Amino acid sequence: MKSSVMVIGDVSASVNGASKVTQGIVDFLRKREVKYEVVDSSSLWRGLKAPLFVTKTAHYLTAFFRIVMNSSSFQVVYIQIASGETFFLQTLFIFALSCKQTTPRFYIHHHSSSLIEKKSLARSFLFKLINKKSISIYLTSRMANNSLAKFGDHKYLVITNAYFSVLERRTDKQSPEIDYFYFGRLVFIGSISCSKGANVFLRIAKEGMRIRDNLKIFTAGPCEDPDLNSELERLKTQFPNQFTYIKSFDSSMLSGLLVPGDIFIFPSTYKEEAAPLVLYEALSLGVLCISSDAGYISEVVGEFGIVLPFTQIAQISFRNLEKMVQREMPSMTTYCNKFEHSSKRFLHEIDAAEKTLDLMFVYC
Repeated sequence: MKSSVMVIGDVSASVNGASKVTQGIVDFLRKREVKYEVVDSSSLWRGLKAPLFVTKTAHYLTAFFRIVMNSSSFQVVYIQIASGETFFLQTLFIFALSCKQTTPRFYIHHHSSSLIEKKSLARSFLFKLINKKSISIYLTSRMANNSLAKFGDHKYLVITNAYFSVLERRTDKQSPEIDYFYFGRLVFIGSISCSKGANVFLRIAKEGMRIRDNLKIFTAGPCEDPDLNSELERLKTQFPNQFTYIKSFDSSMLSGLLVPGDIFIFPSTYKEEAAPLVLYEALSLGVLCISSDAGYISEVVGEFGIVLPFTQIAQISFRNLEKMVQREMPSMTTYCNKFEHSSKRFLHEIDAAEKTLDLMFVYC
């Protein structure tokens, strides 16, 4: 029997990974012809500008009264949690609805590592309360195990972001031979901010362009930091033939922008980091990733990349980066073997996710 689903989360197009996942849930429901309704908590409420918490509260009140007024219409409520800041609001929402005689089944999709990892008595109390009324969805096995260890036994599912982000390689973009001893391009894609490590990337890029005049740098994503904006403009002026920056992009563009042989640098320190979609996207295209160990990134990258403590990646020189890449990918055979293993892992995760989503929303 197909159920009727209420989807609550950030859906509006943005670089935010959680919004892409929620849109992916909506696309799945549409594909399976499941009746659903969306409350986009990232949009302005009735066109009014207000602080984030006020806006989200208004959206949750809208969802609450929509469900209460149509008590038999929604069997499933899917809620996205991308930040610990609104966790109290989401807990209150679930408890208020659980007082109804007809209670929908709640799925809480966790996109924040800090909610689980950060020590807080208040959050711990709320987490244990919410676990009694809902089924948690985690992005990796380690994320689930850490939650179980911290908050006790509770119902949960694991759906990796591979399902929402793996891209198809374009055959016309594949190189016949990939030379990691003399790679041609360094790449950073995402929010251009210090919390995502853009400042570290730009430092490495600048050093690399000074050493090698044939090294290309490709950077894409929105930037709201005035200092980083100024640095981007300086690099475009100083290295016009080497440095490329575009402000906006979407995932559909990446299969045309990234090629095997690129080196994707992701030195994030973002406190909410969990399992970034952009890493799945880059890895699925055969791009070697070098990342910090923020959140659960090590599980995303696996053996097809290099994961370092942020303190190490923040200080790495371009020459040491070259040597590290050469050690990781000493031959084309090594590259092909690692990419094949990574691709098989992603296909397994995608298949498992699709079966789980069917059980959640279709055959329930």
